[in-house]
Amino acid sequence: MMDGVSEDLAILYRAVSRRQGRVDYAGCITAGEALRLMQSGLARLVDVCTGPDPGRSQLESHLPSGALAVALPPSSSGSPVHDFGEALGALAAATETLLFIAGSAEDSHAAATLAARAGFYCALQVLDERERYLALREAVMA
Repeated sequence: MMDGVSEDLAILYRAVSRRQGRVDYAGCITAGEALRLMQSGLARLVDVCTGPDPGRSQLESHLPSGALAVALPPSSSGSPVHDFGEALGALAAATETLLFIAGSAEDSHAAATLAARAGFYCALQVLDERERYLALREAVMA
């Protein structure tokens, strides 16, 4: 049986081993693994949105304490890496382990990519969709 630290390291190892193709970010993580790392205090969730969302405040009320909410820069942005890096840098340190979740896999992939290119060393894409993450979180918190 693994102790907590060993399990956390195993999760990070699996995340790196799941990197698919040539991606800039550190790896991919499941919703369950994300919860484990957050509960251990080793990672923070970054909820990514793509613009104004009327249901956003309701969703944010369901995010765990310490989670961050950051918007992807618009496609018209002349320097998306810089813009996203500035917004994220105002909320988190480049050395933190950050878990990117969004309404779609494409958006979480884009956010993790932008974060890595902006110098955030341990950006991980949460593979499971937001609804599954929230359902899993509710089950764990109950």
